[in-house]
This record gives sequence, C-alpha cells and structure tokens, in this order.
Amino acid sequence: MAKKLLTVDTINPLIRNMQDGEMSQTVRRAREIERELRKGVMKPFTEVIRADMNDIQAMGQKPITFIRQVLTTCTYPLLLNDPSIPSDVKIRANQILDECGGRSAGSYTYSEGIDLIRFHVAQYIEKRDGFPAEKDDVYLSSGSIEALRSILNVMNLPQNQIPVGILVPVPRDPTYTALLDELGIVQINYYLEEDDDWSINTRELSAAFETESRYCIPKAILVINPGNPTGSVLSRSNMEDIVLFAARRKLVLLADEAYQFNAFAQGWYFQSFKKTMMQMGPPYDTLELVSFMSGSAGILGECGLRCGCCEMINLGEDVIKVYKKSICIKMCSTVLGQVALDCMICPPLPTEPSYQNFIQEWTDIMQSLNEKAIILINCLNEINGFECNPQTAATFVFPKIYLPEKAIDEAKTKGVSPDTFYALNLLEETGICSQPGTLYGQLPGSYHIRLTILPSKEKILKMSEMISRFHTSFIQKYS
Repeated sequence: MAKKLLTVDTINPLIRNMQDGEMSQTVRRAREIERELRKGVMKPFTEVIRADMNDIQAMGQKPITFIRQVLTTCTYPLLLNDPSIPSDVKIRANQILDECGGRSAGSYTYSEGIDLIRFHVAQYIEKRDGFPAEKDDVYLSSGSIEALRSILNVMNLPQNQIPVGILVPVPRDPTYTALLDELGIVQINYYLEEDDDWSINTRELSAAFETESRYCIPKAILVINPGNPTGSVLSRSNMEDIVLFAARRKLVLLADEAYQFNAFAQGWYFQSFKKTMMQMGPPYDTLELVSFMSGSAGILGECGLRCGCCEMINLGEDVIKVYKKSICIKMCSTVLGQVALDCMICPPLPTEPSYQNFIQEWTDIMQSLNEKAIILINCLNEINGFECNPQTAATFVFPKIYLPEKAIDEAKTKGVSPDTFYALNLLEETGICSQPGTLYGQLPGSYHIRLTILPSKEKILKMSEMISRFHTSFIQKYS
C-alpha cells in the first residue's frame, strides 16, 4: 500500500492540537450507553437524560409557528396563494423573496446578508439601545461564532513571530477555546468572580494583561454576556469598568450577546455594551466594538438553521473593506438562517393576525424556561455540597460541587479531572449526562458541572431527585 500523503504529522498543527469543542468524555460515554440500552443491556435506569445538550428543539421545544410559516412560504412560494397562511406571513415572505435573486430562497445573497434583514436588525438595535444603528454596520452570519471567527481572522496579525492575544473569560464554552486554537491566537485567561454573580474584576483583567503581554500582542477582550456557561448577567457598573479597561488598554471589545433574549427571565435585565459605552459619552463612545447576536442560541433554538449577526461600531472603513473581502470567500450565510433571524428581531406587530399566537408561544417558552430554572436551582442548592447561583439568564446552570479528597485522588489515578470523574459516575449510576466544569475552565481547586434546563419539567424534577440521591451516596463512598 502506498504511503499516505496526509498524516497527522503533515497536517496543520493548529487544527491537530485544537481542543475538541464538541464532546467531552461524558457525552461520548452517554452515546455508548444509549446504544447499549437499545440492545437491551441492563442498567440502573431506562433512559439517558441529556442534561448536557444546549439544543432547545432537540430537547423537545416546538418551533414558533410564525417563523416556520415564513420559512416554509419562502421555500415554497405557491403557499402565497394558500388561504390558510396568514396575510402578514405572506407579506413578510414576499418582502424577503423580493430581495432574493429570481425570488428564490435558494439563491445567493450578498455576502453581508439580505439588505432588508440587515435593516430590520439595525431597527431592532436602535429600539433596544436608544441610539442610532445603521444597516451598513450589520453583517449576517451562519451563527454568532462564525461572525466571531471572521473578525478574529482579520485581526490576527502576529509581529516578529509574536502571536496575537485575546483576553477571554474563564469559565467559557469550549467552542471559543477551539476557535482560538485554530487561529493560533494566545488565550489570555481572566477568571470570573463566582462569589459575586460571576462578575468581571478589573484587577484580574489587569493582572492577566500584564502577565501575558510579555508573550503576545493583546488586541481585544472577549466578554460573554449573558454568560456561557455561567448564565450570569453583568451589572451596568461592571460593564462600565470593562469599557474603561478596554479604552485604557487600547483593546477592541468583542461582546458575545447571544443570550440577550433570555436575560429578562427571573427579573434580570440585559443591557448591551453598545448602549453602555454610548451612555458613558466621549471618549468611550468611540471605542471599537463588535457585538454578536444569535437566533441559534436562546429563545428560538433554531440551532440547525445557523442564524446570527454582528454589528461593527467605530471600526475603520479600511478594516471593514478587508472584512467584507474575507467573508466573500464564504459566499453568504444560509438564507433560511437569515429569514429566521429576521422573524426573531422583527416579529409580528400587535395589529397583525399572527401577533397573538406569536406572543403566546414566546411567553410560554419564557415561562417554561424560567420555571424549570427555578426548580433546578432550588433543588441543587438543597443538596449538601452543591452551590448554585440563584438565577440563570441562559439555558443552563453551572453549580459548584465540593468533592472529598478520596474522590479527587481516585480521579487522579484514573487520569481524569475530579469533576469529570464525578460526571462519569453520575452518568453510569443515574443516566444523567452532564458536562464537567473542566471542559469550560474554572478556578484551580474548584469543581463544577453544567446542566441544561431544557428537559421537560417532569424530567427536571426527576433529575434533581436522582442527583440528590447520587451525591449523598457518592460522598459516603469517598468520605
């Protein structure tokens, strides 16, 4: 057999060595157990509860009717003549099709996205913040991560073999870690203050900046608000501190605000970084900011449609020109994703026929997520050895767990982190699949697991009871 031209040693080392952002050991084992259950292998449980998945519709949430009607009509325009399709759906579909080549949702759009939808996004941002927003500053993308990848790629200019660095929060979703690994960008870690609702301490930012700037060229700070995986929302005063820090250190501010629609649950209020810096006035209103939004995460859960966008504020025209050139390679983001995003940020008006059903479905989703979050958080905080922040503005919780030294030592002998060891034991004994905190990063010596609030209310209650029983047994075993 001929020797392979491509081997592990001859491929891109940045890709080869990047962190696997998709699956942890618990997820891999959960898939194996699901296959074993289908083959009739006996377990102490009858199903795997996928408390690791942040995929809303995969976990049973029904898509919103108005969005699916607009999507369907755009892909099958004969429905424009169907009397069962509401008139406002037909108007929206017609408007979008008018923007598509050949009036077909299967045609390419501009690389920046459909102009009408960009205009609607700008309208939404202007209404949200109370400050002007321009269509030409909005760029549609296949999810918020793809938009982040594009701007990072443009920013990534090492000098004299010194790499670019980006300040990134810990904990964070492993997707960010994998993305920065792929681009060869140094991750300047700053730890969130768990005991202060996962706030960002500027002393921590300064220490991280000073330490790592000797080895890289810091160019930006990434802030995830609402937090992932923490589910926290930053206070306005904390956001002002971050704007001050970014301005003082001459850093571009990258604001991942994908979960902003979830932040109104449980009395939490979301404010964008754009609004914050504009309210602060000169010179902070000239800070270079890129903010990201998503219809894949959060309320809609249209993950598979890949819909997102970014707004670029105060970036130079020459930089924007290069950015546009870079995204031309991708042709355009998925048209159906663009349509879904449009429906999210520009929903039916109160005078339109789809409004009542839309607002009812939206409210039901919000209330359900809110109710399940409260149940899970309260149940976890009743378990001795669990400590969970009292609210979440996303679709998951990230409780701290206190583990006995014997369990920590046992984990070391097995070559896994203590919280991975805990999560694997939880899976094997209860069928509950969680994600260990080590996957997201955490303060050394602390341990966490991430659980989603997406299973049904009945499963959330069942899951809470099972975790409580397991934890008691686990502590007894390793005390």
